Amino acid sequence: MEFLINLAEYGHWKGTPQEACREVAILVNQLFPSVVAPTERVMRDWRSEGLLTRSGHKFSGRNILEAVYVAHQRTLQLSVSTINLVMSGLSDNDLCQQLLSPAAPLVEVDPIRVEKAVVLLAHGVLRQFQAIREGKTVGISADIPLPLRQAQAHFARFAFEQGQADTFASVHEVLACCTRPLAEWAPAVVRQDNRFASAVLLDPAYRVPSEDCGAIAELGSHAEDVVEKQLYRLLMQALESLGEAERDAAYLLVREFIAKHPLVTREELRELRNSPRLSAQVAEFFDLVYEPAHAAQAEGEWVRRCGHCNSNLLPAKGTCTLASCHEMHHLHPLEGVAVPTKQALLARPEIRKYWCDPAQEELRLYNGLRTLFGDTVQLYPHQDRCDVAIGDDIGIDVKDYQDPVSLARKLNHSLGGLRLYPRKILAVATRRAGQAQYLDRLREQLLPPLRRTLQVLSVDQVLKILKEEQRHG
Repeated sequence: MEFLINLAEYGHWKGTPQEACREVAILVNQLFPSVVAPTERVMRDWRSEGLLTRSGHKFSGRNILEAVYVAHQRTLQLSVSTINLVMSGLSDNDLCQQLLSPAAPLVEVDPIRVEKAVVLLAHGVLRQFQAIREGKTVGISADIPLPLRQAQAHFARFAFEQGQADTFASVHEVLACCTRPLAEWAPAVVRQDNRFASAVLLDPAYRVPSEDCGAIAELGSHAEDVVEKQLYRLLMQALESLGEAERDAAYLLVREFIAKHPLVTREELRELRNSPRLSAQVAEFFDLVYEPAHAAQAEGEWVRRCGHCNSNLLPAKGTCTLASCHEMHHLHPLEGVAVPTKQALLARPEIRKYWCDPAQEELRLYNGLRTLFGDTVQLYPHQDRCDVAIGDDIGIDVKDYQDPVSLARKLNHSLGGLRLYPRKILAVATRRAGQAQYLDRLREQLLPPLRRTLQVLSVDQVLKILKEEQRHG
């Protein structure tokens, strides 16, 4: 379409308020002839109210697109908060598409109500996972976590207010839907909220709460229920049985072993548990990590093993069950030595999701940097201050979030131990960085101060850039 080229040209546009006002009037007249273009004073007000993003003293091309969008949406009698809520999550390209092909009219929404409902749902998913781990059954009325019940009620109320059918009464159906983005099944007010629309609360591969789920739950101060934090807390409690000087080495030994052994033999685990660097309490921690392989995961009396990551292979199909490994090596699968079923122990799904799966990229980055910088490269330094470090100067965290908005929200809240390094790098997993606009959306959602201090790259880009820097001294 002819307008698409013209709109795209605004990406690098800068101008005075008067110039911006003229450009907005031209676009409004072309795209929405019945809409009255905003005056210069109105545009200044919108900017002071936060409707138009501020990037210096001059107006930007983004501001022009935003002003046209706001002018059109205001004719639909929508509040400023609703318009701002939706528009803030749109990239420049998305905003262009909205102007060229306006979607269905937005539904008036109270962003506080939406956030409360989604936080309750995320918290409810976490609590339901804990209940299952305690042996409780999904769907038994007395065992349904209160936050999950409350989230169902909020979603049903949203549906009623918008004239939609209530499809949120069944806990089983809601949990099944949580393996898909909220934009595909939630009430309209949630679907149009770009803070949460892309979030997937249950990982479809491992059927455990996702990173998105944890990040959203933390908005409601439910960090104690986040699965990844629980695992870390249990390991740290076990490490307290060692002297302070011994804990870093023991932490690395445990985490690196788990990273390299999604499937382990009883003999391999026994050898590690007898290590003089581990206490009895740390050795007992492995009881929470591994469980016996099930007959359904075996072929006859053997469990097939991946030659890349040591995870188990699916019977008959022969594909790796570790999601990141499968995506990295599906064109070049490699089968290792099979393990007798009676000797095979598999990492629990939550361990695979939060430690084994992301570790494949962490180990690839670590090994690649070791060839460049030698022993100065550390894996999980200082009990996981970051994932990989080069001395005390460069800290690198590897992230594998499905939703870049959820990841940005978490980073805006805290960088964790990464903040302690002079140079901070976020390395996005290859399977995410390769998705269209993932890195751009992530950078757009970061707070401006963080955008200036945190390098956001793919794992491959980190290796390439640091290799070039090392080559040129």
